Amino acid sequence: MDQDRSQKTEDQTLALNGIVWALVISVIAVVWFDDLQIGYVIAAAIIINLFVAAFSGVAIPIILQKLDIDRCYSGQRYFNHHY
Repeated sequence: MDQDRSQKTEDQTLALNGIVWALVISVIAVVWFDDLQIGYVIAAAIIINLFVAAFSGVAIPIILQKLDIDRCYSGQRYFNHHY
């Protein structure tokens, strides 16, 4: 039970952190380019990117487990470059 509460708190903190940074970067873009629409686009892009990354971080290990593929071998081609 305590782990569930800890995970929920961490998830909320990460979500708030992502939203705050999206707002900060979008405000900088609005000031820099003097265009409100670019701020909306940048904020939306950052938030969508965070959600896709979080979903992938959960979904990919589950898919690999269902396919009976060891997760350790899935990233091997990115970490071991043999040219």
